[in-house]
Amino acid sequence: TTLFRSQYANLEIPTDAIVVCPDIINKDGIHENPQLKYQATTIMKLSFKVYFTSYWLSIIVFNASKFAKKIGLRRPNKSYISDQFIYQGSGACYVLPVQFFDFYKRLDDGVFLWGEERLLANQVKLVGRKTWYTPLLKIHHNESRSTSRIRSIERWRINKESYKIYRHYM
Repeated sequence: TTLFRSQYANLEIPTDAIVVCPDIINKDGIHENPQLKYQATTIMKLSFKVYFTSYWLSIIVFNASKFAKKIGLRRPNKSYISDQFIYQGSGACYVLPVQFFDFYKRLDDGVFLWGEERLLANQVKLVGRKTWYTPLLKIHHNESRSTSRIRSIERWRINKESYKIYRHYM
């Protein structure tokens, strides 16, 4: 944490950025940020709507997405290489510079576990500010430690309840 703090202290963060996202690397070596460079497209919104129609349909959508990535229809995310403004980062880790608190006293906590990154992206958007991604800060994410014991159908239900709130911010 001392190294992270010293690296953060040496960053040049644009003045219109009120959220900073580090390069988050999961246990499979996949870079989780930037999660979304731009606001969700119509197709992405539609896929979420279909995904949350039923649990069994979500399994089909999830497996179709994995298959598309495997055969090369979805390209791997290589945008983690350079500093840039993004729309949304991974909720696993954010840094809130003091400037964030010029606009808000707290984070929007309208959802639990899934969707918090969409609520934060909305907070940033509402005040006309931006989210800054930098690969100079690195986090190794030991994902799913708290959620791995939850049955998949229950995770889907919790996420669906969050979706009912965050879909308005996509």
